[in-house]
Amino acid sequence: MAYCPFCRDAFDDVSRCPHHDIELVSLRELERFSDGSAADERPLSLWSPRRSRGVVALGAVATLIAFLCPFGSLVGDIELTNTLFALARGRAVRLWVVPCAALALLMMLFRRRSPAALRAARLAALFVSCLPSGVVFITWLGAREAAQSLAIKHSTRVEFQLGLGAWLVWASGLLLLWGSSMLGMRRKPLVR
Repeated sequence: MAYCPFCRDAFDDVSRCPHHDIELVSLRELERFSDGSAADERPLSLWSPRRSRGVVALGAVATLIAFLCPFGSLVGDIELTNTLFALARGRAVRLWVVPCAALALLMMLFRRRSPAALRAARLAALFVSCLPSGVVFITWLGAREAAQSLAIKHSTRVEFQLGLGAWLVWASGLLLLWGSSMLGMRRKPLVR
């Protein structure tokens, strides 16, 4: 008795599946085929860093920490420093995208724990990973322009300098992009 690895039907006196034109296998080999797909559907531990979950989690936590760090400073005749959180509570409401995207990635890791589910979420994770960096970049362009117009309007020397928060969002964004592109994938062994 031989079995089709695709449909798992049993056949006698035939070497290939008449429906799928695949070579039939023994019952022991059929179990091996099903174990491989079952391992792909088996959920990983909630705290498991395997399959790039750790990289994405680290990037999301770093993004949340960056939200509480200084975004930038006005230096010169006017001195002022604000965090991303303080700016989001004020007029730069779009900066709320930064912690929301990080929390969305953490929720994605919490909800999707099997390797197959993680691979299915890669495209969404890549998109969400780009959001914090993009929003901080747009805010930086606006802050730089505002500093220039403030200097012209009041005839003073004012310059905008980026702070740790912006740099940390961009660094964690690179980490998030790399981790999201590898989400759910198995690492290939190194060949020596």
